[in-house]
Amino acid sequence: MSLYEDLASIYDLLFPQNPAATAFILGLAGHGHSRHGETRRVLDLGCATGSQLLDLAAAGWEAHGLEPSVPMLEKARTKAELAELEADFREGGMLDASSIFPPGHFDLVLCLGNTLPHLGSREELGAFAADLATLLAPGGLVVLQLLNYDLVLERLAREDYIFPPLEAGGASFLRRYEAAGTGRPDGQALPRRLAFRTRIERAGEAALEDLTMLMPIGPAELSAALEARGFVHPSRTAGWQAEPGAFDAMRDPYLILSASRPPRD
Repeated sequence: MSLYEDLASIYDLLFPQNPAATAFILGLAGHGHSRHGETRRVLDLGCATGSQLLDLAAAGWEAHGLEPSVPMLEKARTKAELAELEADFREGGMLDASSIFPPGHFDLVLCLGNTLPHLGSREELGAFAADLATLLAPGGLVVLQLLNYDLVLERLAREDYIFPPLEAGGASFLRRYEAAGTGRPDGQALPRRLAFRTRIERAGEAALEDLTMLMPIGPAELSAALEARGFVHPSRTAGWQAEPGAFDAMRDPYLILSASRPPRD
């Protein structure tokens, strides 16, 4: 996790919390109290420095977060203390949640910021979807956010996928994808891995470089993985400020996918 250890000190400057994300999530899930006054629970998988989770805690949710990077967790806990908000931040990865929390414990599960492609295989994607079904109470909601890998792969067939540089806190953060396999989004098998190369540059310091192998997950594949575990009402949206359900797989660079566990009969 060296990339995220290197990023922890400037993460909030590079990726400031987006109020539109909170508004979108609350628009789907509502505030943290049910009609009967019970406090509802949210779990953020890969919560980074906790900004999104703390916004939901402020909206009344009982907030829980898992994050594998200890420096990120330390930032999250400090922010919660300074904001005088209650939040349970624990060290762990996406596939650890079902061994930490009891079944049916959450009303909302999040996995945002392109965290999901850090899974190691298609088998792990299936296990992740199964864990979501276990963790959520009947009627509970999952919200996932990641890049639209159909478009990423289309561009990688011609050239490297280079992100615009980010500048903050006296540092530059450079990112690019490089193809590390074969496959296209036109019905053939997706590549097993993409190389995600990053570089952090600061004046007067040696650059910090990292290579992380990510698994591209297409919109249709992600929807199918959830539906195979019984999720219903899947909705694809292009971004936090887009209308729910508005998504074009051949145009929109980002995907937000929400789906629900069926309520009890």
